[in-house]
Amino acid sequence: MKKIILALLLLSIGNELNAQLWKDRYDAVAYARSQTIYYVNKNNKWGACDADGNVLVEPMHEDIFLINMKRNYFLIKNNGAWGIFDLKGQQIVAPSYNGIKIRDSGNNYYGYFALLKDDKWVILDSNCRTLTPPAWYISLSYAPKGYFLICEVNKFSVYDSNGNKIVTGDDGYNLSGIQYGYLGFMNNKKWGVCDTSGRIIIEPTYNEINFSVINFGYIKVRTNEKWGVCNTQGRTIISPAYDDYVFNNFVDKGCIAVKNDGKFGLCDISGKKIISPTYDDLSVHVFFDFGYIAVKDNGKWGIISKEGQQVVPCGFKDVRILNNGIIQVKIESQWVDYGKNSLSLANSEIENNNLYRKYYNEGESFFEKQEWKKSLKNYKLAATYKETFDVNYNIAACLYNSKNYKEAIQYFARSIDYAQSQNEIDLARENIAKSERAYQNQVQRRQEVGTAVVGALLNVAGAALSGGIGVSNGDSEYQAWMQYRQSGLPGAATISFEDFKRANARAAANGYQIGNGNSNSSSSSNNNSSSRKTCHYCNGKGTVVDNNSSVPTFGLSGTKYCEECKKDVPLSHCHVQCPVCKGKGYE
Repeated sequence: MKKIILALLLLSIGNELNAQLWKDRYDAVAYARSQTIYYVNKNNKWGACDADGNVLVEPMHEDIFLINMKRNYFLIKNNGAWGIFDLKGQQIVAPSYNGIKIRDSGNNYYGYFALLKDDKWVILDSNCRTLTPPAWYISLSYAPKGYFLICEVNKFSVYDSNGNKIVTGDDGYNLSGIQYGYLGFMNNKKWGVCDTSGRIIIEPTYNEINFSVINFGYIKVRTNEKWGVCNTQGRTIISPAYDDYVFNNFVDKGCIAVKNDGKFGLCDISGKKIISPTYDDLSVHVFFDFGYIAVKDNGKWGIISKEGQQVVPCGFKDVRILNNGIIQVKIESQWVDYGKNSLSLANSEIENNNLYRKYYNEGESFFEKQEWKKSLKNYKLAATYKETFDVNYNIAACLYNSKNYKEAIQYFARSIDYAQSQNEIDLARENIAKSERAYQNQVQRRQEVGTAVVGALLNVAGAALSGGIGVSNGDSEYQAWMQYRQSGLPGAATISFEDFKRANARAAANGYQIGNGNSNSSSSSNNNSSSRKTCHYCNGKGTVVDNNSSVPTFGLSGTKYCEECKKDVPLSHCHVQCPVCKGKGYE
């Protein structure tokens, strides 16, 4: 056994040495696509060898490339022109072409390539047999299906894999239905359809064709702006009269959903109208087996018969039919058998929904006009009948535009409770952060303005007192105001009685002795201390939660316990100095 292993090892080493010896004969060696074939270079010329060093193509060419089109070929370049050699080094196509195209997917070749000469292309199969005449343009996109598009003398033609011309389209083509045996062609700016034998199925009389439902056996056709339906035998099923059609889940039940102005109706597959397009949505799944169609109007579901008669009014969150034929409706989150009680509840819901829609639409109208107060009033009325993400979000938007940022934050947060998607949640959170920043800036601006106003009023009061004007209360305060207006001090003649009283109050809070013209600076400090108010923004803590924290979590998820908040919080949670009181805890 040991002798056998040793012999195999020596043989392997010998093969490697032999391989290395033949490779040493060349300036460069590289794997081709097949690992049993190598590109070799000698004196800046390329050729090919097999794994044992046997020469397949002498290294005497400018470039070489291995392709696998059912059988192996080399593309060879000499004097700037391309040709084709087989693995035995035999020339198949002389190097006389300016360019070569191959159609592949990864390493899977479909057996066709195109050659360019004198600005015209021809298509060859894997046996290098010419399939198409010279053309200005060729497409190998549908080569896997065995079809080629070429353009000769400004006319498009489709050829099959045997080189037979199928159809010529003067102005254009559509091969998207080719896998089902149909292709579109355009003549005189109008579209038609033929099969892959060239037999015309639909005469070129339409503005557009669409093969997206060809798998159902239909072709959509457009005249002007309206769509119709033809079958694959060319018979018109529905004349062009609708915006669009829905086939999925309908054709199996023998019908086609039609759409106009965003509303749905129904036709059978013979084209006979079942329901005019008046509903927001409809469903035939299961229902059709019982002779019914589920329809949706104003966000609520109901049921009608195949003849269009109302069976269940559109007033429920959802509807369904059990296997025993019993109709059930969904009210809130509960399914109940349809009957008088459910109808009464549904009518109540319908009424609430109508009122909601009425006030919501009025709110929308005022919102577009930027009449925020009127819009807000109507949105809030709508919310009393039904709460949704939209109505809460729009209330918040009105408040934000009215600069009531604090209340806007509350409604943006409330809208999250009614969100139906992650996008809505993200949108609300983004606006919460935006509103919080605006609110903080607003508070800061008010603080700055307030400080300036108080300072001005104190100057007024100080001027009054220093002028010997007594400012106690009642009539004496009024008299003091009159005296001050006549004092000749700057601004005194125009100050109102209300402003003067506010100045006196501020002066008293800052230690001015009421009733005489003196001030007591020592009492000013004490009075200031006793009149301090707790900061309304941080509730006296001096810090607030940083909702815009940039503290990284490095991809971690989870929570931590915040001693200040006394609860579990996200890892990025942190506190910063209150922007209103600047960390003092009072205003």
